[in-house]
Amino acid sequence: MTPPQESWVAPLYLDASALVKLFVQEAESDSLNQALLGASGVILSDLALTEMASALGRRTREGLLTRRQASHLHREVLKLTASCRHVELTPAVHRRAEQLPLSQ
Repeated sequence: MTPPQESWVAPLYLDASALVKLFVQEAESDSLNQALLGASGVILSDLALTEMASALGRRTREGLLTRRQASHLHREVLKLTASCRHVELTPAVHRRAEQLPLSQ
């Protein structure tokens, strides 16, 4: 993950790795939280939510989280989704997303 940049503009897509950093303390969690303060136009996909649940399950199996903690974090993630836009990741959306970083 790159350091937060003041030039971030909406919309911002949060993938599973970003979601995990928002809810589980990891390297760069603090930087990401700071960068997202006051952000609008945040986008999530069902895939990111599914991958987040998988990441919480892995941390539970590794003994880093209890099942109760993982369930609580998953509920908190679902609350966050109420303030975000959802996008369906169709093949066309994937192709467009692939082009964005290459055009900058």
